[in-house]
Amino acid sequence: MTQEALNEVILQMKPDLPPEKIPGAVERLIADKHDKELQDLNLKHFEQKTMELRENMQTMMEEKVKRMQDARQDAGTQKRGLQAIADKELDPSKKQTYLDKIEGVDKKLAKELQDIEDDITKQES
Repeated sequence: MTQEALNEVILQMKPDLPPEKIPGAVERLIADKHDKELQDLNLKHFEQKTMELRENMQTMMEEKVKRMQDARQDAGTQKRGLQAIADKELDPSKKQTYLDKIEGVDKKLAKELQDIEDDITKQES
């Protein structure tokens, strides 16, 4: 509130209030104005922090999706290669070895996906 605006408010109060009550009324008026300004600043700060949090969460989720897609793609490539070799293998014991390796790739993928999930959870907190 500018000094000019304050003087104008005091002039408006003079006819309605005794002179000894004007300072208290002005103090209340200024305190109310400061409270409103503080509320506005707090709201703006909250909105800014909320937006930053949203952006950070979006970035983390995009990273998570990309890392999971990459892990699945790598595992898929490995499995297709092992399956192609297993399909051509005539020896049943060797064929089983390749099929076991495919299971190992699945287990490794499941662990990697869980690790990615755990990493993101740690970043969130």
